[in-house]
Amino acid sequence: DTYILIQNPGKTPASVSIQYLESGGQVVTKTYAVAANSRSTVQVDLIPELISSAFSSIVSSNVPIIVERAMYFNYNGLTGGHDTLGYAP
Repeated sequence: DTYILIQNPGKTPASVSIQYLESGGQVVTKTYAVAANSRSTVQVDLIPELISSAFSSIVSSNVPIIVERAMYFNYNGLTGGHDTLGYAP
């Protein structure tokens, strides 16, 4: 299960665009509104075009935000998770 967590610590609503880049070359773009001083979670596994897909993502916003990607898995009885913060130079 993959989640993209978006935090908007500012006083202005954020318009967040996420480009999901599938390993086969398809690009799926979704836009999300995140209220000021709030957090939103995108459950990527519920996006029909991305079910059971390998992908990377590019996140952009009209205001500064904080983003992380969390993954949880159960593979042949082994359970675990992984988390990565986004980076913007």
